[in-house]
Amino acid sequence: MNRRFSHGKEKGAARGDDRNLVLVDEDFQDADFEDRVWLYWQRHGRKTIAGATALFVAIIAAIVWVESGKMRTASLQTEYASAETPEAKLAFARANEGHPIAGTAYFAAGREFSEAGKYAEAADAFGNAGRVFAALEDFSAMRDRATVSEAVVRARAGTEGAEENAFALLKKLAGTPGADPLCRGQAMYELAAAALAAGNLAEARLWLDEMDRSLDPSNFWQMRKSALISAEPRLAFAEEPVAAPAKNAAETPSADAPGVPAEKS
Repeated sequence: MNRRFSHGKEKGAARGDDRNLVLVDEDFQDADFEDRVWLYWQRHGRKTIAGATALFVAIIAAIVWVESGKMRTASLQTEYASAETPEAKLAFARANEGHPIAGTAYFAAGREFSEAGKYAEAADAFGNAGRVFAALEDFSAMRDRATVSEAVVRARAGTEGAEENAFALLKKLAGTPGADPLCRGQAMYELAAAALAAGNLAEARLWLDEMDRSLDPSNFWQMRKSALISAEPRLAFAEEPVAAPAKNAAETPSADAPGVPAEKS
């Protein structure tokens, strides 16, 4: 019987030879389980220890990373809660660019500026919120929310070129099929309302028709559209055919594009 190891004293060895394990051949087919484990450990023990150590270190590092992330988030939330003014929120946001809470701070500052009638400052804050959220994954809805909020306050700012910039933002959002449905619906509604305020029923109908084509009937802004039609019943009846609004968000709006009020003579 072939054996790779023999236990105890080797046959024929001189009395007093205490060597226990002697390599006999490469097959080691008749070794018992204990000997096979011993052989495996002799051959791979160091690699096994190194692999186990590396795995342990990786697990500890992952735990530390997660826990430190939780601690940092908790610290940021506490710091954000202490920023009571829009200016303080802006300072907090600038100091934490790249973190979602910075976008939240910018957005909150924009809302507070808007409520105070500081529309230019609000527009800048909302714009920064949109920029922060656009750079993060899974925040597209907040990005679109910031964009439509920026457009609305820019239209109210009254500064040179603000209204044109507002319409450009709204048209881009309205022409983006993958945008958040609620934000896209509001963009179309705002464009329709602006056209109606300018006395251009054709443009207003154009955007209301686009809402019917692009949005689910249960969309909140579909209900607001009904209220707009109730306030101006003539919107329900098209007087002449009009072209569909641009669906490509990259198109440059012309002077007679939907949502751009006609120049007064």
